[in-house]
Amino acid sequence: MSTTSAPGSGILDGKVPVFVFPVQLDFYYEDQTTHKRVVTIYNPYEFDVTFKVLCNNPKKYAVVEPEGRIMGQKCVDIVIRHVAVSPQTCETTDKFRIHMFEEGTQEILGKKDILATLHPGAPEAESASLGTQQRKTLGVLSSLAQGKVGVGQGDNAINRGTCIHPSVMYYLFLFRGAPS
Repeated sequence: MSTTSAPGSGILDGKVPVFVFPVQLDFYYEDQTTHKRVVTIYNPYEFDVTFKVLCNNPKKYAVVEPEGRIMGQKCVDIVIRHVAVSPQTCETTDKFRIHMFEEGTQEILGKKDILATLHPGAPEAESASLGTQQRKTLGVLSSLAQGKVGVGQGDNAINRGTCIHPSVMYYLFLFRGAPS
């Protein structure tokens, strides 16, 4: 298998994990600054992929660049705006689905769902910025990107005191082997 192409011959059959942050979008009726959210789609793989963002209620949202290409080991930011903010749509949850494709094909390598909810009122102080758990997750992802956390032995030994999200562990297991 070449390091510049996707897993061939349907080996993973749409089971490639898709990494996005955040995994849930919270909009608040009374806080206009929350009506626009940025979603980051990561491509941790060696090969280039394309993506497409779908929504079950497209009239309520505007997605800036809902389709695109992500080069290997890069990421892209997309902007999602809630454009139908009204009291009648509060407490309803919609779904965005991100499909990841092998570049040049319509073969789905993986998919990820993101839930979007319009809440009444304004967010609490902690919700307006990153919460404690989100800060911890970002710290772990930063450590992974810098090679400080790995799987295996020696230089690749995992820091057992670090909490790693199961989807990240799945990725590490798939491409680096089981922790010892």
